[in-house]
Amino acid sequence: MVSRFVRYLVQWIGRVSLNRQTRTDSAAPAHTPSSPARLSGYHLSRRSGHFRALELPADHVTGWLVVQIDGTLGFPARGMAGLGIVVRNEHGDVIRLYDECAPAHTSNEAEYWAFIVALRLVQRDFPNRRVRCLTDSRLVVDQLSGAAAVRREPLRTLYYTARTLVAQFPPQSLELVAIPRELNRLADALAWDALEGRRAILDRLTGLAE
Repeated sequence: MVSRFVRYLVQWIGRVSLNRQTRTDSAAPAHTPSSPARLSGYHLSRRSGHFRALELPADHVTGWLVVQIDGTLGFPARGMAGLGIVVRNEHGDVIRLYDECAPAHTSNEAEYWAFIVALRLVQRDFPNRRVRCLTDSRLVVDQLSGAAAVRREPLRTLYYTARTLVAQFPPQSLELVAIPRELNRLADALAWDALEGRRAILDRLTGLAE
């Protein structure tokens, strides 16, 4: 069960020390925002299953939020990315689903947009909550934790936007975790739905049935 997995995930992450010092981005100009040293990246591998869905108002949510994100360019790519965001409570229950679109020309841009939009939605709908953000993009985790440099535009612009948002969270209240793609299927489905729409999904299912 995904709910059981996320409960394990929350317990496991809670035992992980986040004192790893981030490295300075070698490509960062002198006027960049202050480094989000509180954000450490690490990787996790588990298997997925089913999930339970709930609708809980924001004021009923306590403890950590577990936020899964994904971004896709679709096929063929058309300069827009679909973004999928799944918000769970600390017990693993799905409490909010979002899908959005953003301009993007590479998969890495799409993944950064998913992270940026997710943080903005959390700030809007779940203010003052601690967040564990799960993504299948190791690049995003490594770059934002300081393990890898950002050398190309426009990815660098999105990187600094993400860092600015990270800096708005109190210390030790935001964590970023890299997970395997197979554990991120719900966020991936939402991203495709945002990009191509429910009509396209139904058309594909109809075509398969014929």
